[in-house]
Amino acid sequence: EELVYLLQSRTHADGIKPKRCFLSYAWRDLTSGQQEPQVERWVARLAEDLETAGQDVILDQTHNEHFGKDVTRFIELIPKCDRVLVVGTPLYLQKYENEGFKKGTVVAAEMHLVNQRLTGTEAERETVIGLLLSGEEKTSFPPMLRSRYFADFRNEDDYFAVAFDLMLTLYGIKFHLPGIDEWRRRLR
Repeated sequence: EELVYLLQSRTHADGIKPKRCFLSYAWRDLTSGQQEPQVERWVARLAEDLETAGQDVILDQTHNEHFGKDVTRFIELIPKCDRVLVVGTPLYLQKYENEGFKKGTVVAAEMHLVNQRLTGTEAERETVIGLLLSGEEKTSFPPMLRSRYFADFRNEDDYFAVAFDLMLTLYGIKFHLPGIDEWRRRLR
């Protein structure tokens, strides 16, 4: 936590603005019996850590949780965000493929908008960051994300080191700047 506050202080002092980040992930699917509630808890933890670092995180658990909210309007926030963070799991890929479900999935709708970025300029493609939480790249990410460099969160022991690198990436801070390199070494 100390490093997160140091990072936030440095970005504030350097005039670096936080990014608005949309977190896309697969909710558990109660109708098919597939459940990944640990993913929901993990995503909430990551969102909290990113917010502590000063980022503006758009997450369904906090931005679309009340009865009467509109899922479509929530998904339409994607184009208004600076970054989209895609949490790759086998269930995410299944929901992206949109097969075996009685109606379309929210993940498929989100990835429709995300794929517009991934077919754009290199600068637009760089606004989409894959976060591999479980499975393998080919079993957890939609095809257009597979060739992109991603944050590997599969080892819980590396969580904070990888999360800190993600925070640096979101702020556009190079890993090998004086001081930053030392902070990263302390985490490993």
